[in-house]
Amino acid sequence: MKVLNLMTVDEFLVWDSPEGYLWQLIDGVPVAMSPPAPVHGAIQNETGSLIRNHLFERDSPCTVITTPGVIPPFQSAISIRQ
Repeated sequence: MKVLNLMTVDEFLVWDSPEGYLWQLIDGVPVAMSPPAPVHGAIQNETGSLIRNHLFERDSPCTVITTPGVIPPFQSAISIRQ
């Protein structure tokens, strides 16, 4: 039985990953992702714009910030989702 060395989020964030792929860390294992579809970027952009406009119209001090990854509360030391 082969024992895997699980990668932590800190190790993943400085990892020199192979070129040509986007990666996410799932339960300590780097997993290559499919290339993003253009429609996905358009949906993200439109959603951010709608939220930003809503906040602006209400003079909210809040702002929209997009982050490159999400660290889930469960197994947060070994998982980061893109």
